[in-house]
Amino acid sequence: MLDSSQRLRLPAAAAAHYGAAHTYVGLVQFTSALTGFDLVPSVEVQYLTFVQRGTRWYLAADSDLDSTDQRTTRGLWDLAPIDTLTSENVAVVYAPDQRALAAQCLAAAQRAGGPSSSRRLVDWMDA
Repeated sequence: MLDSSQRLRLPAAAAAHYGAAHTYVGLVQFTSALTGFDLVPSVEVQYLTFVQRGTRWYLAADSDLDSTDQRTTRGLWDLAPIDTLTSENVAVVYAPDQRALAAQCLAAAQRAGGPSSSRRLVDWMDA
């Protein structure tokens, strides 16, 4: 969701990169959830630069404000490729070259959690 009240100014170097093009930098709240696992989505702040080319607007960057204190939140998927292993009650997110370790973690979590662990989490969250 783009918050139009949060229009920001580009640093000089970024503004120079886009030249005379119309730009818009705004705060965006990016939500994501692991279906079947997250009770509520996580909300991450992103600072996105949009550039007008002709009559259309395009997403140009998410790092133009990195030199300021307004940096886009980076998720695991921004840093490297990821994959997932899941069971009924457990999700493991891992680097693709670590599949064997991820499988061990999944098995250990399943042994430790037992069938009622997800229900206890829901009860705790509702308390």
